[in-house]
Amino acid sequence: MGRRFSFACPLGEREALMAAARLLDERMRHIRDSGRIVDAERIAILAALNLTHDLRQGRSSPPVDIEAIERKIQDIENTAQSTISSCSAS
Repeated sequence: MGRRFSFACPLGEREALMAAARLLDERMRHIRDSGRIVDAERIAILAALNLTHDLRQGRSSPPVDIEAIERKIQDIENTAQSTISSCSAS
């Protein structure tokens, strides 16, 4: 939602992390634009929950590498936590 963060990631996974960040941003913007929720922390949590639910329901590509999927989930959780922390500090 227009914010930039820096994260360390394993070599060769930058594009995957960027894609995950774009997807999270897209979901957060969709939730915000619906007008039902305006608090950035709640938006981040709902977007992360929705993405995790979709992943668990198999609405994404079939997982080829479970560890990679788990890392992506962790990245999403880290992004959500970072957003929550930065909003709380404001």
